[in-house]
Amino acid sequence: MSDLADLAHLIVSWARPDEEVEAYLSRGRTTNVRAYEGEIESLSSAEPVGAGVRVVSGGRQGFAWAGTLDKAVLAETLEDARDNASFGQPDPYAGVARPDGVAPPVLDLVRTELLETPTAAKVELALELERASLGRDRRVTGVRVAMYSDSYGEVVVATTTGIAVASEAGVCYLSVSPLVEEDGDTQIGSGTAAGRAPSELDLERAVNDGVGRAVRLLGAAKPPSRRVTVVLDPEVTADLLAILGGTLSGDAVQKGRSRG
Repeated sequence: MSDLADLAHLIVSWARPDEEVEAYLSRGRTTNVRAYEGEIESLSSAEPVGAGVRVVSGGRQGFAWAGTLDKAVLAETLEDARDNASFGQPDPYAGVARPDGVAPPVLDLVRTELLETPTAAKVELALELERASLGRDRRVTGVRVAMYSDSYGEVVVATTTGIAVASEAGVCYLSVSPLVEEDGDTQIGSGTAAGRAPSELDLERAVNDGVGRAVRLLGAAKPPSRRVTVVLDPEVTADLLAILGGTLSGDAVQKGRSRG
């Protein structure tokens, strides 16, 4: 990650005396494997990189982004941000953050295993997920989705005001959606498992959740209307909280879409 930090500091060093500059650099890698009917339906792998630059000068701010870490392009990106700032409306509150003296927490969010696991092993996880789901219950007739995914990312932020921070994180997960059928009734469920490394993934839990959720829906009927206490599934609760949390973001509040 030191090379990312060096590039971020290089961008900041190009700042003019009358401006503040913020550099945001990121680099990552992702893998996605989907299994279907005992074969690999799709396999994709990517290593995205990018750099964002913000310039504040005379109360005006401009942004620019590049999809590369090439030094020449980064210099052009800084110039683009300067040019964009010249068209901005003056804002007395525009500025770059300053250090608050609080040390950022040290988080252990990366497992070496995730970075070293060969693609073949990831493929086998997706295939095993589908096989295990098909064999879990006689009512399982197929699997719509059996997928392994992972991602790893590094981020560095540097500013002319003295901020210099870096972070990295990695995560992987399994996702399965089995189809079950009984007496002409077909239902679909979903199960997931997540971890920081493939060895932390609980494949059995994902299969049991996916098949179990689908089987519980067999024979379900719409209940009569009445006022009752509802006990939500943990996944439903998480979805609702995600929706509510999104409405309370700073951007939503600033744009008047939420009162906060």
